[in-house]
Amino acid sequence: MGRPRQVSDEEILEVARACFLEQGPGVSTTVIAERLGVSQAALFKRFRTKEELMLAALKPGGELPWAGRIMAGPDGGDVREQLIEIGTEVLEFLDRLIPCIAVLRSAGMGPEQLRALGKDAPPVRTQKLLADWFERAMEQGLVRRCDADAAATTFFAALQLRAFVRHLGAEALFAASPRAYAERIVELLWDGIAPENG
Repeated sequence: MGRPRQVSDEEILEVARACFLEQGPGVSTTVIAERLGVSQAALFKRFRTKEELMLAALKPGGELPWAGRIMAGPDGGDVREQLIEIGTEVLEFLDRLIPCIAVLRSAGMGPEQLRALGKDAPPVRTQKLLADWFERAMEQGLVRRCDADAAATTFFAALQLRAFVRHLGAEALFAASPRAYAERIVELLWDGIAPENG
């Protein structure tokens, strides 16, 4: 008899995530184990329950890919281009996150349970980082003085809306690529935040 296949936790979570997104929260752990080429018992040695596995595979968390860019900026480059790059990264992330949240919700996890995943959930952290970015941009004279929280909320809400609506099946309404959509949002926002002298 051959030695049992060894899989990393990350491999398990990647395959479990794919299965939950394809088949919903009702997918059997047998299906996940078969796709991994391991026994169901091997899964439960790492994750005690199906719910624990689902949460680990789908919960938001970890480092935000754009956090460093936002915290380091704005830099000396074009402000609009910096916002477009941030917006594009956020959109690509949200396109992956929203389906995961939808599966967790359909598994019965309510808003209170999702909030319990941490006060630093990606939307909360992103909103705070963006507000700080806009505040620094104002201090540097790169954008006109405005309410930094309102600017961050407006920008981030427009990004989130696209991800939610696309997930609901209305891709045609938001057919533009993440970058093209971010460009449109930044142009619209720019009319309200462009510096007085520029």
